[in-house]
Amino acid sequence: MITAFRALVRKDIQLFLVDRRALLMSFAVPIAIGSFFGFIFGGQSNQAEASRIPVLVVDQDRSAISAEITKSLAAEKTLEVKSSGLGEARAAVRKGDTIAAIVIPPNFGQDAGAAFFGPRPKPEITVLYDPSRSAERAMVQGILTGDVMQSVSKEMFGGATGRTMVDESLAQIEQSRGLSAENRKTLTDLLRSVQRLNQQADASPDPPGTLVGGLKMPFSARQEAVTSRVNTQ
Repeated sequence: MITAFRALVRKDIQLFLVDRRALLMSFAVPIAIGSFFGFIFGGQSNQAEASRIPVLVVDQDRSAISAEITKSLAAEKTLEVKSSGLGEARAAVRKGDTIAAIVIPPNFGQDAGAAFFGPRPKPEITVLYDPSRSAERAMVQGILTGDVMQSVSKEMFGGATGRTMVDESLAQIEQSRGLSAENRKTLTDLLRSVQRLNQQADASPDPPGTLVGGLKMPFSARQEAVTSRVNTQ
């Protein structure tokens, strides 16, 4: 009985080995599928690290706000941020060594603070970018917008620059002859409220209140394509 069973098993194995399709479906395909999913899911962290977008930051302002913007950008997991000079940054974008370069102009912090509280000209951040990498440029632009708004509002509602700006704005409002009584009162009430928030922050270890809606973006961004090719839009 045992001999007959062994002969039957040996015969089935021989037939299985002869049938290449059955052998492939039973062993090769599962191994290939397992290897594929292991590569996809097991290597995600390494791929994410390797796919960080290289970005250069040219800080020509050297203010508390520009330093905070650079710090926030460097903390983004999708970006690989390095500081640079303007000439080196432009050359790096042109050669394709970096996706984009963010240029923060002189007096940006002061001008952004003024634009934050009133109808002042908005300072302009320039984004030098490689036109062949439009998707990455759009991502950098979106991240930059959020980080600038957060950095400026943080400084305006509690920082030394914000405190000085509030005092100067109140003095200018009082001296302004072009404001109606209603607008003068509205702006004065707003700035006085900010002063009270700052005073409360000095008296308490808790952070100041969150930024209310309705305040406009305190900067505009200009995009400039940088390439070694001619006639490229």
